[in-house]
Amino acid sequence: MLARFRSSLWPSGSISIGASRARQPLPDNFVHAEWITLHDNPDFRGFVDFLRTELDRVGPAQADLCRDFFRRAVALELSFFEAAYA
Repeated sequence: MLARFRSSLWPSGSISIGASRARQPLPDNFVHAEWITLHDNPDFRGFVDFLRTELDRVGPAQADLCRDFFRRAVALELSFFEAAYA
């Protein structure tokens, strides 16, 4: 989920990182296109929005707890990618 905030900003069916880039078609590589499609849908964007709202709501009063969750999430995501590329 850490990098998902940015991925939730892609317009449907295309890649656009930042407002200044032109829309591009999905990559030909199935794995890459599927990853983008998985993260480019209203349900996923809604879940990301929910998480942002919860963090904004709880974060200021529970900074230590949020920091701990973030650190654990980073460690888990790093472990995932290290295992995938090992």
